[in-house]
Amino acid sequence: MFLKIQANINQFIEAPTMTDASNPNARVIPAKTKGFISINSHPTGCSVTVNEWADRAKSKPTIAGLGSAPKALILGGTTGYGLATRVVLTENLGASTISVGFDAAASESRPATAGWYNTYAFHNRYAGSGKHFSLNGDAFAQETRESVVKLIKEKFGKIGIFVYSIAAPRRKDPTTGTVYSSVLKPVGAPYSGLTVELDGGKLSLASLQPASEEEIANTTKVMGGEDLQLWVDYLKEQGVAEDNLKVVAYTYEGPSLSWPVYKDGTIGKAKDDVKAKCVSINRDLSKAGGMARVAYLQATVTQASLAIPTVPLYVSIYSKVMKEQGLFEDNLDHVYRMLQLLGKEPVGPETDVALRVDDRELQVKIQSEVTSRMAGLQSGTVLDANYFAALRGAFLNLFGFEITGVDYSAAVDTLFGKEWPAA
Repeated sequence: MFLKIQANINQFIEAPTMTDASNPNARVIPAKTKGFISINSHPTGCSVTVNEWADRAKSKPTIAGLGSAPKALILGGTTGYGLATRVVLTENLGASTISVGFDAAASESRPATAGWYNTYAFHNRYAGSGKHFSLNGDAFAQETRESVVKLIKEKFGKIGIFVYSIAAPRRKDPTTGTVYSSVLKPVGAPYSGLTVELDGGKLSLASLQPASEEEIANTTKVMGGEDLQLWVDYLKEQGVAEDNLKVVAYTYEGPSLSWPVYKDGTIGKAKDDVKAKCVSINRDLSKAGGMARVAYLQATVTQASLAIPTVPLYVSIYSKVMKEQGLFEDNLDHVYRMLQLLGKEPVGPETDVALRVDDRELQVKIQSEVTSRMAGLQSGTVLDANYFAALRGAFLNLFGFEITGVDYSAAVDTLFGKEWPAA
């Protein structure tokens, strides 16, 4: 079921089936980008991806250590690693899930967001199961927390897995009402690095000035662990967390070449705060057999990550090297391995909260090869066609484009999902 949070009204409604596009609103939806932003999303392509992931997750050996048919809450479960987590838990462990996302429906002028289409595809696959629910709203808002808890009490009783996969440009403090904005900047010194334009593959030099103390603090307010702590505290306070609750917050650290703008930059400072909060949460949860972990995931293509100097170029080359070495994992495979590792984690107040799933990426042989290939690249040149095609393809895949088997010349209903059906 898909829920819409609108003012103080919570509607529990069934997700409709995708139309066959035989209506006046049908048109061809082309892939269209502007900088590092995708203007369009394709419902058919998103549906194919969700179902392919689900089929693959179902075929994998059952993950041990996470229980049978767990009940999970996933914040940010509409795209990327969050969506992959929902799919793996559902198909591999028979989980019941609640997902929170912040996506837009279609309008007369544009399609819906990819997260919206992914969620509808997910619900279409499991229609009638009564095991999956989605809320569309701001995960930072207290209203959303209250809606989630209400849903858990009515449908699940309690949850045993809580996944925090949130990346946002701003956050409204639920207590003070102050709105904080995050920035992706270095700390202490300027930074310059090569980036690649998605519209043609041209390499250019991007420079960033160091963040102010206020910007560092604001970024930590948005991307740090404060909201994670609020969620865990509220779930426990409301009695909807199992005693052995497993909490996982997703993060990224990356190789040393990106540290000035990432690990040692504003986002890194915020992620340090996430880890500190997880240490505290883990000590508390371990008293009853629970745990908290920060999962350090591998580099992946996202709309946000491609806006960071060095990162898109690094990802394009790193991905190819990983494929050549037989080590490449897409989002689904990577999350599956992460959950396998999570199931083996020991419980204890002093256990290491860092769950390193980026071990393959950071192997010396991988990083040495990536560094070697990046060394000769210069601003003003064009990235090798093979690297560029893979990067742009991976980016477009996020929005349902360049998916094998999809006829992009076929018209689809542009108003799909615009109107909510009657409750």
